[in-house]
Amino acid sequence: MPRIWLPFQHPNLPIVTARFRQYPFRVLVDSGAEISLVSPQTALELGLAKSGSRLIKKIQGSWQSKILVDFDSIGFAGIELAAFSAAISQVASLGLNIEMILGVNAFAKRRVLLDYIENRVYLME
Repeated sequence: MPRIWLPFQHPNLPIVTARFRQYPFRVLVDSGAEISLVSPQTALELGLAKSGSRLIKKIQGSWQSKILVDFDSIGFAGIELAAFSAAISQVASLGLNIEMILGVNAFAKRRVLLDYIENRVYLME
């Protein structure tokens, strides 16, 4: 099974560059996030249409309704991830200079390995 990888752009966080159409952007790969999150500015720049809403559990334990947008695919490590939804959220508030958090829903039917020794995200088909 071939492994395709991307280097981390931050020494301790899996922040990598992904691509939507021809637009590159910085994403945090978060294996603990049930759903992906995208900043309002990025959703607007990409022209993503609203596709509904969903209750999202915040770190503090409370629930908040978030607007969903759909990605038909995202280029990641030289392959295209299948379609998935992302909730619009202020990811900039994390102070990580990212535009999106890729949660487990973005990696459906794939294996993801976070290698903190080599600072790489491996994606296996």
